[in-house]
Amino acid sequence: MVVIAANGAKPKTRKGKRFLENRASKIHENDKRCLAIHGGKTSPILNEVLEYLYLLKKPLSQHLKRHNALHLFEDETVLEKFSAKFDASLFAFGSHQKKRPNTLIFGRMFDHHILDMFEMRITNYIPAKKFEATFSTS
Repeated sequence: MVVIAANGAKPKTRKGKRFLENRASKIHENDKRCLAIHGGKTSPILNEVLEYLYLLKKPLSQHLKRHNALHLFEDETVLEKFSAKFDASLFAFGSHQKKRPNTLIFGRMFDHHILDMFEMRITNYIPAKKFEATFSTS
Protein backbone atom coordinates (compact mmCIF):
# COMPACT_ATOMS: atom_id res chain seq x y z
CA MET A 1 0.00 0.00 0.00
CA VAL A 2 1.48 3.32 -1.09
CA VAL A 3 0.86 6.12 1.39
CA ILE A 4 1.03 9.71 0.20
CA ALA A 5 0.63 12.85 2.31
CA ALA A 6 -1.96 15.54 1.58
CA ASN A 7 0.69 17.69 -0.11
CA GLY A 8 1.73 14.79 -2.37
CA ALA A 9 4.99 13.86 -0.62
CA LYS A 10 5.89 10.28 0.28
CA PRO A 11 6.94 9.55 3.88
CA LYS A 12 10.68 9.37 4.53
CA THR A 13 10.60 7.36 7.77
CA ARG A 14 8.68 4.38 9.12
CA LYS A 15 7.16 6.59 11.80
CA GLY A 16 5.92 8.98 9.12
CA LYS A 17 4.44 6.08 7.16
CA ARG A 18 2.59 4.76 10.24
CA PHE A 19 1.27 8.25 10.96
CA LEU A 20 -0.08 8.64 7.43
CA GLU A 21 -1.60 5.14 7.51
CA ASN A 22 -3.48 6.05 10.70
CA ARG A 23 -4.79 9.23 9.05
CA ALA A 24 -5.79 7.53 5.77
CA SER A 25 -9.38 6.54 5.03
CA LYS A 26 -10.39 3.12 6.29
CA ILE A 27 -13.14 0.59 5.64
CA HIS A 28 -14.18 0.80 9.31
CA GLU A 29 -13.61 4.39 10.43
CA ASN A 30 -12.42 5.31 13.91
CA ASP A 31 -14.88 6.54 16.53
CA LYS A 32 -15.80 10.20 16.32
CA ARG A 33 -13.85 12.47 18.64
CA CYS A 34 -15.39 15.56 20.21
CA LEU A 35 -13.99 18.98 21.16
CA ALA A 36 -15.42 20.99 24.06
CA ILE A 37 -14.32 24.60 23.46
CA HIS A 38 -14.77 27.67 25.65
CA GLY A 39 -15.49 30.99 23.92
CA GLY A 40 -14.10 34.42 24.79
CA LYS A 41 -16.29 34.63 27.89
CA THR A 42 -18.18 31.80 29.54
CA SER A 43 -20.56 31.75 32.47
CA PRO A 44 -20.37 29.19 35.29
CA ILE A 45 -23.39 27.43 33.78
CA LEU A 46 -21.60 27.03 30.44
CA ASN A 47 -18.45 25.82 32.17
CA GLU A 48 -20.46 23.12 33.92
CA VAL A 49 -22.31 22.10 30.74
CA LEU A 50 -19.10 21.83 28.70
CA GLU A 51 -17.44 19.84 31.49
CA TYR A 52 -20.43 17.47 31.60
CA LEU A 53 -20.38 16.99 27.81
CA TYR A 54 -16.65 16.30 28.00
CA LEU A 55 -17.16 13.68 30.73
CA LEU A 56 -19.94 11.97 28.75
CA LYS A 57 -17.58 11.25 25.86
CA LYS A 58 -14.37 11.26 27.90
CA PRO A 59 -12.01 8.78 26.24
CA LEU A 60 -12.88 10.23 22.82
CA SER A 61 -12.99 13.92 23.68
CA GLN A 62 -10.72 16.88 24.22
CA HIS A 63 -11.56 19.74 26.59
CA LEU A 64 -10.02 23.08 25.61
CA LYS A 65 -10.38 25.15 28.79
CA ARG A 66 -8.58 28.27 27.61
CA HIS A 67 -10.79 31.02 26.30
CA ASN A 68 -10.80 31.25 22.51
CA ALA A 69 -12.28 34.42 21.04
CA LEU A 70 -13.93 32.68 18.09
CA HIS A 71 -16.91 33.80 16.03
CA LEU A 72 -17.92 30.54 14.40
CA PHE A 73 -20.55 31.92 12.05
CA GLU A 74 -18.09 34.49 10.66
CA ASP A 75 -14.74 32.65 10.48
CA GLU A 76 -14.29 28.93 10.98
CA THR A 77 -10.59 28.55 10.08
CA VAL A 78 -9.38 28.33 13.71
CA LEU A 79 -11.96 25.65 14.46
CA GLU A 80 -10.87 23.69 11.39
CA LYS A 81 -7.26 23.85 12.65
CA PHE A 82 -8.38 22.50 16.04
CA SER A 83 -10.25 19.72 14.24
CA ALA A 84 -7.18 18.74 12.23
CA LYS A 85 -4.90 18.94 15.26
CA PHE A 86 -7.05 16.74 17.51
CA ASP A 87 -8.61 14.67 14.68
CA ALA A 88 -12.11 15.57 15.88
CA SER A 89 -15.31 15.51 13.86
CA LEU A 90 -17.72 16.86 16.51
CA PHE A 91 -17.55 20.01 18.61
CA ALA A 92 -19.41 21.90 21.32
CA PHE A 93 -18.63 25.60 21.68
CA GLY A 94 -19.90 27.72 24.57
CA SER A 95 -19.95 31.51 24.76
CA HIS A 96 -21.65 34.12 26.92
CA GLN A 97 -22.36 37.66 25.69
CA LYS A 98 -24.68 40.39 26.86
CA LYS A 99 -27.08 40.06 23.93
CA ARG A 100 -26.66 36.29 23.57
CA PRO A 101 -26.23 34.80 27.04
CA ASN A 102 -25.36 31.13 27.63
CA THR A 103 -25.08 30.16 23.98
CA LEU A 104 -24.03 26.63 23.12
CA ILE A 105 -23.13 25.66 19.54
CA PHE A 106 -22.97 22.03 18.46
CA GLY A 107 -21.45 21.10 15.13
CA ARG A 108 -20.24 18.33 12.87
CA MET A 109 -17.26 18.28 10.55
CA PHE A 110 -16.33 16.25 7.52
CA ASP A 111 -12.73 16.13 6.33
CA HIS A 112 -11.93 18.89 8.88
CA HIS A 113 -14.42 21.32 7.30
CA ILE A 114 -17.64 22.42 8.96
CA LEU A 115 -20.65 20.43 7.79
CA ASP A 116 -23.36 21.98 9.97
CA MET A 117 -23.83 23.87 13.24
CA PHE A 118 -26.72 24.23 15.69
CA GLU A 119 -26.93 27.17 18.07
CA MET A 120 -28.88 26.81 21.31
CA ARG A 121 -29.42 28.97 24.36
CA ILE A 122 -29.38 27.44 27.82
CA THR A 123 -32.22 28.90 29.88
CA ASN A 124 -32.69 26.38 32.68
CA TYR A 125 -29.88 23.96 33.46
CA ILE A 126 -30.21 21.33 36.16
CA PRO A 127 -27.11 19.16 36.56
CA ALA A 128 -27.45 15.39 36.75
CA LYS A 129 -26.03 15.45 40.29
CA LYS A 130 -29.22 17.13 41.57
CA PHE A 131 -31.41 14.14 40.72
CA GLU A 132 -31.63 11.40 43.29
CA ALA A 133 -31.00 7.94 41.97
CA THR A 134 -33.09 5.21 43.54
CA PHE A 135 -31.91 1.71 42.77
CA SER A 136 -33.95 -1.38 43.45
CA THR A 137 -32.02 -4.47 44.48
CA SER A 138 -34.78 -6.94 43.63
